[in-house]
Amino acid sequence: MSDEDAPPVAFHHPTLPLVALHAAPSLSGETNTLREPLRPIACWAVGDVRFDFDSSFVLPDLARETGALERLRRTHARGALGPSLTVFGHADPVGADAYNKTLSGRRAQAIHALLTRRVDRWEHLHDHPFSADAWGSRQERTMLRALGHDGTAATHDFQRNHGLTPDGIIGPLTRRELFSAYMDAICVDDDRKPFAVPTTEFLGGGADLGGKADFQGCGELNPSLLLSESELSTLPKPKRDHENADNRRILVFLFRPGFTVPIDRWPCPRASETDEACHRRLFSDGPARRKPGAARRLYKQTRDTFAGWRSAMGAV
Repeated sequence: MSDEDAPPVAFHHPTLPLVALHAAPSLSGETNTLREPLRPIACWAVGDVRFDFDSSFVLPDLARETGALERLRRTHARGALGPSLTVFGHADPVGADAYNKTLSGRRAQAIHALLTRRVDRWEHLHDHPFSADAWGSRQERTMLRALGHDGTAATHDFQRNHGLTPDGIIGPLTRRELFSAYMDAICVDDDRKPFAVPTTEFLGGGADLGGKADFQGCGELNPSLLLSESELSTLPKPKRDHENADNRRILVFLFRPGFTVPIDRWPCPRASETDEACHRRLFSDGPARRKPGAARRLYKQTRDTFAGWRSAMGAV
């Protein structure tokens, strides 16, 4: 089975028993703080095969996987209120930390924007290229084809169908309409009907303009797989990239409906910020955890590849 044919990864996390709490009034000014732990109830994963290479542009094949996320949302909803979500982007442990932090953050932003229909966030990615991550004519042709418009008249046809001036130029107005139509085409449930997640149904509640707690990039700090030293030195690049595929992923964690976190208490920096704040959150032995050894290490087996705080959530 090829990566393109791989089924979506979606899991329900086991339900953990609640801990009984006993509280009593204090005698003076002392107070105790009771805080519910950050405990995901489900997760959904997207591999980097659903993105252009070295890019945050989301490919049409994602439409085969979004239905699994919507099923999780419906299963864990309470009435009309869906579970709270947060999006993490991850890269493989090759290249510079700063570069991978930025690229993984841009991919997380792209997925968050898709789920919430925040066209302005896609416009920001388009208008602010990052190295090879530049959305241009190739991505525009991909979106047009996915919407049934191909050939030399594709842009004219799209513009006519959407009440735009058919000048054949993808300017800001046409691009915004194209982004919106493409989002509806690839973010669909099992019946191929578009769905969207309210911005308020994310951990940060959409309160932060930079998306803090709603989406973030972890770069290469929490790999689920570490190749051995010999593999890194002997494997041809195509083979090494294939073996590292599990590390290049987007994870969406779901929490109980209504659960939010105070923005100033959320440890992850914004997707647009540098990796400096990430390094401040590493475990004391974080560098050792990230270092390749004599044998290949898989997080599910050894629990020692994650360098940062999120390892308590587990890995897909």
